[in-house]
Amino acid sequence: MRPPQLTIATLAVSVLSAGCAGGNSAPLPEPPPTTTLPPMPEGSIEVTVKEVKDGRTVLLSNGSQIRITGLAEPGACWAESGAAFAKTTLLDKTVRVTESTPDASPLWLPDGTDYALLAVGAGVMRTDSGDYPAFKQAEQTAASSTLGLWGPPCNAQPAAVPPPATTATTPPPPAPAVALPAPRTPPRTPAKTQKPAATPAPPPPVPPAPPAPTYGCRVTYRVTNQWNGSFRTDVTITNTGSAPVNGWTLTWVFGAGQAVKEMWNATYRQSGGWVGATNAGYNPAIPPGGSVLIGFTATNGPNNPAPGGFSLNGRSCVAG
Repeated sequence: MRPPQLTIATLAVSVLSAGCAGGNSAPLPEPPPTTTLPPMPEGSIEVTVKEVKDGRTVLLSNGSQIRITGLAEPGACWAESGAAFAKTTLLDKTVRVTESTPDASPLWLPDGTDYALLAVGAGVMRTDSGDYPAFKQAEQTAASSTLGLWGPPCNAQPAAVPPPATTATTPPPPAPAVALPAPRTPPRTPAKTQKPAATPAPPPPVPPAPPAPTYGCRVTYRVTNQWNGSFRTDVTITNTGSAPVNGWTLTWVFGAGQAVKEMWNATYRQSGGWVGATNAGYNPAIPPGGSVLIGFTATNGPNNPAPGGFSLNGRSCVAG
């Protein structure tokens, strides 16, 4: 039986006016004391993810390779996105796994978040535990928001199923030859002159198929101000593909304990270092070549490095 899941809290959203977005924010109060991490699940060990094989298979620092339970085998269309999300969230990070099952195990982030539940809720993976309420709700939420694999170009298509193998059969032996009487030669009749057949008109040319849409994104992350353990950041998302984006969620992982306090032009949720920013009701569309700007304020410790990577609807983006 899986241990209890940690529900990801949804934080409040503050939408700032255009005038405030251009100036410096007033100093924020000192951050609250650091919250004590939850106890490790019973029977679990702490390891580091050294390699991501695919969206649900990782190699750990203790030399074992595990399949993360709760996640279904990725379909061909979204396998790359699932692996990219796992690398952004898990690679070189400390995690917790069970010690009793070496080949398959749940995987928890340091704050107790179930990674499988996080990936399903972000729409980058499907679950094989649909009878479990938390997974069922996370998958339904991602599907209703057309996140990741639930949106174009995958549109929740199933994984490819190989055709069934066919059994070779031995053909029946040929029938014995039977001698037939020689055909009678009919009397020759004079050939009739026939009119030449009319040449048919050539068919109209087939128009070329339109090019398949491409998907791509670029994210610019710029810290605009820092003060007293807090900072303000502008994040610009640019659609570099040929297909329009209609509804988006941008995800990244902080590596130094940064905590978002407020965000504008998007709603956000944060679990540990993982942050997901979803479009507001007035800016879901990003046309090809178009951009959208979001901003936030956050607290930080002694260091404030930029996130290592960004993903838009489960697809990795180019930084810069």
